[in-house]
Amino acid sequence: EDGRLQGLLDCLSIPYVGCGQETSALCMNKAQTKAVLRCAGLPVTDWAEISPADMDDPDALTRRITAALPLPLFVKPCRGGSSIGAAPVKTEAALVPALREALLHDSRALVEPLVDALECEVAVLCCGEEITVSRPGAILTDAAFYHYRAKYSDPLTRTVVPAPLPEAAQAEMRRLAEKAFGVLGCRHLARVDFFFRKCDGNIFINEINTLPGMTERSLWPTLMEDCGIPFRDCLTRLIGAAV
Repeated sequence: EDGRLQGLLDCLSIPYVGCGQETSALCMNKAQTKAVLRCAGLPVTDWAEISPADMDDPDALTRRITAALPLPLFVKPCRGGSSIGAAPVKTEAALVPALREALLHDSRALVEPLVDALECEVAVLCCGEEITVSRPGAILTDAAFYHYRAKYSDPLTRTVVPAPLPEAAQAEMRRLAEKAFGVLGCRHLARVDFFFRKCDGNIFINEINTLPGMTERSLWPTLMEDCGIPFRDCLTRLIGAAV
């Protein structure tokens, strides 16, 4: 998913479904994705990118981060997925341990505000000139955050399609998803993840997933079904576009 396999396939002239090497690598790096989206005028939360060298003075690092990003915060590896190495941070004392854990999984860690929000996802399917952008679906979980177990095995995690949002918010997420898809150079398919902040209704793009899950628990196929495109038809379109 990070572009290395896509680069190999390009070298071998083997067709494949999904984004190319450059876009795959870009979207895997959450800090760079945020920077590109912000330059394009799309809404993302503030962030700080932390390297292992920054950990040499933990106290100074804690002061610098909390001065720019007030608690509570969320820490995760810059390049990764499935919430591995990610954790909410509600106290200053918890910040450095969370950063150390994230840096076990990547050479950079990302720190951003912990948004009290409804997490929503929009599916995009683009084959040729035709683009389909789904209504947003919502992820509902009783977990403290949408961690690995909540994503893949917790029976209490559930999805709602469409998301319980005002129609204007749904329309805005669809507009932003299509815009982000184009700005980042995506092709064939992607899932654009959003935060709908509960206190004021503001919308932020969280992440772009260039190879969204296709399991029975995954939201991308469900969202396409909601658009009237069955799973088999999605695969037929995607494989045809790649070939």
